[in-house]
Amino acid sequence: MPYYVMVCNGVYPSAVIDHGPDMDDAPWNLGVKIEQDFLVPLHYILGSEPGNPKAMYDEMAYPIMRVDLIDALQAAGVNNLQFFDAIVEEPKTGIKHTNYKAFNIVGTVAAADMSKS
Repeated sequence: MPYYVMVCNGVYPSAVIDHGPDMDDAPWNLGVKIEQDFLVPLHYILGSEPGNPKAMYDEMAYPIMRVDLIDALQAAGVNNLQFFDAIVEEPKTGIKHTNYKAFNIVGTVAAADMSKS
């Protein structure tokens, strides 16, 4: 089964997310499907520091990405992502971006030789 690794170091710095939703300790980093119910859309608020509020992907604190990146990944055959509607708000302008989704990667890959680590 193919797997994908994405590193995101773009030309423009990403805007920092200062506040994200309370998701009752959903297992975002465990590679398992999230079964909990929580209110959607998930609401994220950007920080006031300069940055690019239109970044495709944010890996710093919250797993969100823009829908055009989702479309490209799915077109490439990625099929192990679970999505949740999201809103990314710019507090300075009041603009609310609805073209983002929170995502969860379902599945894990053994990437380390633990006997040699």
